[in-house]
Amino acid sequence: LCAIGNALREDVLVRRFANDPRMRLISLLLSERIPREIPSEIERIEELERGVSDLGTARMPSAWEPSTDAQFPQLQLLGNGRLSSWISSAGGGGLRWHKHALTRFVPDATRDADGLWLYLADEDSGALWSATRQPTMAPPDEYRTLFHAHLAEFHRRDHQIETRLEVAVAAGDDLELRRLYVTNESGRPRHLRLTSYGEAVLAPPLEDERHPAFSKLFVGSEHLPDLGGLLLTRRARHPREAPPVLLHFLVDADGPTEDARWPLLASRPLLADRATAYVCRNRLCDLPVDTPQELAAQLDRITAGDGAP
Repeated sequence: LCAIGNALREDVLVRRFANDPRMRLISLLLSERIPREIPSEIERIEELERGVSDLGTARMPSAWEPSTDAQFPQLQLLGNGRLSSWISSAGGGGLRWHKHALTRFVPDATRDADGLWLYLADEDSGALWSATRQPTMAPPDEYRTLFHAHLAEFHRRDHQIETRLEVAVAAGDDLELRRLYVTNESGRPRHLRLTSYGEAVLAPPLEDERHPAFSKLFVGSEHLPDLGGLLLTRRARHPREAPPVLLHFLVDADGPTEDARWPLLASRPLLADRATAYVCRNRLCDLPVDTPQELAAQLDRITAGDGAP
């Protein structure tokens, strides 16, 4: 009503407010500018009461052990300002770099199904488990997760094998490091196979979530023997696009593992004395392929490595 009255009577209420004697006394204060050039000579009371003892260095936050009975996945965020690693108490999570998703990670309050996984297989007994609770969900003899300010730590014991996985992001370089300690507690020789797995995206996460099958068509992989790793790249969709690249490799005390396998054609049947694979979708099969490059072009792009500790 006031706005209608002002519109019809040429701001009559505004003039009535300004002509009020009480308002005319303080009207000059509405136009007064706060002086910013001259510092205040009166110290704040809280500054006078604050002692020198409060100006000490901040204490390092203590380790946090997430609850195993939580209804939702407990996440920790590690990063250096450019590269970030999201990792949950069960091992799920993903890598982000400059607003790009390097690996596939769709947050889910119940499944916690996406992540970078490390599988362990006992070649003598056939037992299979993972360094974290996900993705195998194999019941462990003992499991414990510790979140530190600079890393995530996973302790696990299965089949008289004790493992400790440490996940951290380097401060000066855009690297995620995963260090696995394996201890044989059985007193007899064991033969274990270690396999890593992750799905590469190399694109903004929303683009991948909208159409993951289409997004996978642009990702390719190449084995680099000199570096002992797997290089994953994404084809640019237009000339101005510069997608990131991802290098995945296994390292031991002597450097990159030379006998690591990149299992695209491992354990496949032989055709004309060459390992051969068939890729089938909806009961339709493509032509057989016998090289890792041809197989990688037909499969969903993942990063995987296989080695024996």
